[in-house]
Amino acid sequence: GEHAPEYRNEDAVVLKVYTQEGCGSCVHMCRLLDAARINYDTYDISKDESYFKPMIDSGFTGGTIGIPIVIAKDKAHWSIQDQQKFVDELQKSGEYTKSHDASDGFGGQLSGSF
Repeated sequence: GEHAPEYRNEDAVVLKVYTQEGCGSCVHMCRLLDAARINYDTYDISKDESYFKPMIDSGFTGGTIGIPIVIAKDKAHWSIQDQQKFVDELQKSGEYTKSHDASDGFGGQLSGSF
């Protein structure tokens, strides 16, 4: 993918987000995922048609595409009406969120432990 944040949690499941240039709802989805600290990679389907295969393998049926298409655990989600709710559900599952890296500090972990 083209989006590989350096603070990735190696244990987390990584979402695949299929986007297209000039897609406002794709930009919005990525902003929500960033705000929720969720791991994802982006794939621009307008640049590489081979990206359609994993989408179809994950259950995407074609037709009128409501991009972004998000693949979570090999299941495709598209035409997502309520992006915030979708991201909230992913965040609640805890499987996709980034771990806190060293630059976040260790506040809270040490306090009161002495």
